[in-house]
Order: sequence, then structure tokens, then C-alpha cells
Amino acid sequence: MFKNIVRYLLNRSVNRHRFNDTPLYNIYLLLFRPAAAQAKTVEKAFYRNCLNDVDARIIFDVGANEGNKAYIFCEFAESVVCIEPNKHTADVLRQRFKNRPKVQIVEKACGARKETRNMHTFRDSSPYDTLSDKWQTELANRPADAIFRPRTVSDGLRKVDVTTLDNMIAIFGLPGYIKIDVEGFELEVIRGLSTSVPLLSFECNLPVFKSETIEIIKILTGRSQNGVFNFTTTEPPRRFEEKNWLSGAQITRLLNDDRFAFMEIYFRSAPPDGINSRGSGVTLPSPLRARLAPLASWCCRWASGRHGLQGRGRCRRVSSRRCTQCPSRRRRCSEPLTAPWRSCQSGPPPRCWPRPGSRV
Repeated sequence: MFKNIVRYLLNRSVNRHRFNDTPLYNIYLLLFRPAAAQAKTVEKAFYRNCLNDVDARIIFDVGANEGNKAYIFCEFAESVVCIEPNKHTADVLRQRFKNRPKVQIVEKACGARKETRNMHTFRDSSPYDTLSDKWQTELANRPADAIFRPRTVSDGLRKVDVTTLDNMIAIFGLPGYIKIDVEGFELEVIRGLSTSVPLLSFECNLPVFKSETIEIIKILTGRSQNGVFNFTTTEPPRRFEEKNWLSGAQITRLLNDDRFAFMEIYFRSAPPDGINSRGSGVTLPSPLRARLAPLASWCCRWASGRHGLQGRGRCRRVSSRRCTQCPSRRRRCSEPLTAPWRSCQSGPPPRCWPRPGSRV
């Protein structure tokens, strides 16, 4: 009872969407909705790890709706472009982010070409708004007690302007990440993109859009031969379902197994260090370590020249990998140091680096 009274007063006195971005709302979640608070924390951690090795200064949120994802992206990007065709929802975005200049609102839809199309809208269920006639028919035929079904049948068609991702890139620059959530219109959006981006994700409802999803995978694989895939099955996302990233053929076979009703598929066009097209595990490099590498390299060259250790020392790390032995134990690796710190330029000298007067 008290919770409902507080919610009613807050909705009447402040903007609900802007209030949801405040620390006070986080306290409210912790007190009254701990499961939602935990899900919000896990989702933010998921995107932080996902974007850790991507130059995500620019992020495109295609199908931004009320901006819940865009709010998270603001923590990682210098510019977030929200593309949302629904006028009412676009106004919500403008009100929510009016004090955040890094967020830019584009009141258009994305597709394969510039045109004007009809969009099916749902009263009080804007996340289901779609340009796909197939998805609108599927929603209308679902039983009333279905989980994924809008509360009302489509209340009509609205004309919306359609642009392409290529045009958005020409205006705002190449993004490091594109999130696509357009309720069955994903294939048309991908057809409007001719440039490879480091990271892209799109939702697919199965088995309704299985053929369209397989076609998207073919398009993305054709543009980047070394691209790899992974996916989540929950919304909001919590973790990748596959420990190893998959090739296009591997994820296509998984789709044909009909194991999942919903997937959000992530595609890396250029795998970073630690990922290859065969689907090996992910090892994310430390950005701080990469920035300090030149300074560490100079310090190690100075130390090796000062103490006469060049070519004779032994290092705890082998091929830039952290030694599995405990640093507190004075043991040696079997890898000789053939050049001043060549095997260890990814970080500062380990504790086993020989000291002056030590036996090498």
C-alpha cells in the first residue's frame, strides 16, 4: 500500500523517466524491488564487459523506445544516437535526456532505403510498435494469456520516415556498437548497412523470424569473413550463453535446432585479441595495461641496461601471459628473456625480475 502511494505521488510530481535515472530511484529499487535492482546491476555489468575492448565512443540505439538502454550506454560512450520513429516515445526521450548533450534523438525508423512506411502502433505497449506486417499478424493471433503479447491490439497505422544506417553513419560517424531492436524489421535494417562495425546486436523471435535471422547471419558473415557470434536468451541480458564465440555456420546450426524462442545475437566483425573465428574463448586486454605499456617497456630497458641483465634474465611471464605460479614464491619460468622485456611489455616488471646482486 505504501509503495503504491509513493509511486503515485512521484508520478504526479516529477518526470517518471528522469526520476528513474536518479540515485533516489536506485534506493527505492533496493528497498522495494531488490530483484529489479539486481537485474539492473547485472545488465550494466554485462554491457561494460561487452564493450570493454570496443572503441565505443559512438553507439547507435536503433529502436531506443524510452531510452533504458541508452541510459546505460551513456556511461561508456561519448555520443549515443537514439533512433526512434514513434513521436510520443521520441518526446519521452527528449524529456529524459534534455540535460545530457551526448544523447541525440532521431525521430525516424531505419530500413533498407529512404522512404515513408506505415508503422503498426500499440496503445500503452510502445515496445511492440513495428514496421513488420508479419510481426503484427503474429501478435494479433496470439492468445490473450500469452506472455509476449501487447495489452491492446494495434490501434492503427502511422506514417513514419525511414532512413538507413549508412545515412546515420554519414551524419554521426562510425559507431563502435549498434543495438537493433525493431520488432521483426531487423533484416531490412541490416540491409541498409554496408559498412562493418566492431560490434552489432539484434533481437530475433523464433521460430517466426528464423529464416530472416539466418539471412542476417549470411549478410554479416559475407561482409566480415572472420566475424564471430554469440547470443543471450534473456531480456535484460545477463550473460552470453556460449563460452566460446561461434562462426556463422555454427550459430546457423544452433538456430536450426529450434532450442530457443528468443535470442539476442551479438556479432563482432573484427575479433579482438583473444577471439578467433573458430570460437575460442575471450580474453579481454586491460585498457590501463595497454596505456602503460610504453612506459613499462622503457623502465624495463633502463633496468636491464643498468644491471646488466639483457639477454640473461628469466621472466615469470611467457608470451605475455601471466605466470601460473604464485608471485610470492621465488621460482623461475622456463622462458628465457631474449630481449629486454620483450615477453612482458604488456605490463610492469613482475616481482620475480632479478634485483641487483641476485643470481641470474
